[in-house]
Amino acid sequence: KDVKLYTAECLAKLLRVYAPETPYTDEELGSVFQLLMWALERLDNRSAPTFEISFTVLQLTEQVKFYLLLLDLDAPDLLPQLFQVLMGCAREDNLEYVEHSVLEILC
Repeated sequence: KDVKLYTAECLAKLLRVYAPETPYTDEELGSVFQLLMWALERLDNRSAPTFEISFTVLQLTEQVKFYLLLLDLDAPDLLPQLFQVLMGCAREDNLEYVEHSVLEILC
């Protein structure tokens, strides 16, 4: 799981470097977003040692506005999935950490 999280973090940083273009095909980008959303799902436990990595992925998603790329993909299920993941990760014990980024993405 840790390797998968670090991979998600690295891919998020690569997307930031290449923004607003991406070095991936639409199919590859869909897989990247699946991995990023998997990492965001790990935000539900503030005490987990991997929370900081997942939080970095969330911040990069918000700052670089990766979610806007979802609008161009031919994958209509990814955007609702992102909203569901973000709503699920905003919990009382971690809300002070994730609230700003989640609200920026959702609004």
